[in-house]
Amino acid sequence: LMIITYHVAMDMAPIDLPDGWAYVPEDGGGGPHLIGSSRAAAIYKIADGGDAESAVDLSVTAGAPVKQSAVLTAWSGVDQTTPIHKVAFDGATSLTGTTHASPQVTTTIDGCVILQTISFKDSSVSAITPPSGYTGRGSVTMTGGGRSSTAHASKAAPTGGTYGGEDWTTDAIPSSRAMFALALAPAITTQTARPVADVTATNVTDQDGGTTDLYTRIDEAVLDTADY
Repeated sequence: LMIITYHVAMDMAPIDLPDGWAYVPEDGGGGPHLIGSSRAAAIYKIADGGDAESAVDLSVTAGAPVKQSAVLTAWSGVDQTTPIHKVAFDGATSLTGTTHASPQVTTTIDGCVILQTISFKDSSVSAITPPSGYTGRGSVTMTGGGRSSTAHASKAAPTGGTYGGEDWTTDAIPSSRAMFALALAPAITTQTARPVADVTATNVTDQDGGTTDLYTRIDEAVLDTADY
């Protein structure tokens, strides 16, 4: 799974989707968010052989060149059909502090990874620190006036529950921020075609005269009735 968050430090026309990519599936459909005079988007793609060592073209529909920032992270072990389990977004302007609480997601499956992303528009921010317990996965800060900055960080979510609400910190007060919290769903590795306990044992026996759980006898890749 490849995730890109993209920030444009101006109210440009909508951010365009690169070929083969989609907006992360937020409630209401997802897409670019307008935050004050900047825009932010989160997009994703399941990688295939054609993505190796290729470039991803990020653009806006119209407008003069403007400061932009983007971070791409790639994740193995993610469900290939529904890779993004939950998404939350938060945007804010007129900020008054250097701590920034992330949005929250509530997972209903075990084994997710929580990916938090943050983007800023500001001329002063030069350092972004992830919340405690999270591992930084990449960041970029621009220079000069009206610049754009973006960072990613993640942590494991071994059980279902509510995650997020932790504070990112910056070395200055930005003029606006855009934050995503994404729960990445794990690939399903548990076999569900075979039982894990006897459910009903009626009129059947095994070769040990009933001393062995029947479900343990379902052990062939090719059918073999000699076990029963």
